[in-house]
Amino acid sequence: MGLFEMKDLVQQARSMQKEMKKKQKELAKMKFEGSAGGGMVTIIMTGEHEVLSVKIDPSIVSSQNTGMLEDLIRSAISDAFRKAQKETEQLFSGMMGGMGGLGKLGGLFG
Repeated sequence: MGLFEMKDLVQQARSMQKEMKKKQKELAKMKFEGSAGGGMVTIIMTGEHEVLSVKIDPSIVSSQNTGMLEDLIRSAISDAFRKAQKETEQLFSGMMGGMGGLGKLGGLFG
């Protein structure tokens, strides 16, 4: 790998780093809704996986069904997490796609 190729590689890495920070900020502002039990439990979560709110339909709140309520909350959180994860993968997939795997770095290891 020549000096000019290495310089290009460093510039490309810096550009990717800036783009990654931009996308991370964008993702942090996004909100994802997860629900369970046909909407009886709803969770709002940020792209950074911070739970912002939990809404529970009052009709399912009783001392007899705490186990069911716990399961619904867990399921709603998992649903919101999966949605945030999917968006994260989609947001960052374009960055790596342009690199062709490791890009020119692949030549350094083979």
